[in-house]
Amino acid sequence: MAQVCVDRVVGEILAGWRYDISGLAPEMREDYEQHFIECNRCRSKQRLHRTIDFGLIIIASGSAIVFLLAFGAIRHFNPARALLLEIAKLQREHEEDADRSMANNLTKFTGRNPMVAAE
Repeated sequence: MAQVCVDRVVGEILAGWRYDISGLAPEMREDYEQHFIECNRCRSKQRLHRTIDFGLIIIASGSAIVFLLAFGAIRHFNPARALLLEIAKLQREHEEDADRSMANNLTKFTGRNPMVAAE
């Protein structure tokens, strides 16, 4: 069975504020605090909204930490430099393959392997 708010006007005001009275002046806060003491529905809604708020804070903080770790890793490992090294390595391997292919072709035509030192 659904709970009913004991003071509907105050309950609707609190719902509009997402059950957060932390920004109110202390003299205005007293009535709302008393309402939370008396009304189980509004108290449970306040707990739910606080749980959601803290969950969002944790998720946002976690994503900020992951972002900073990724940023630090990028700054540390410098992927632009790594990309250039990979391209240079591929180029060197391509040149070595071309040299081997040319040597194989010369061996087929001449019978001698130019890669082996002359005796």
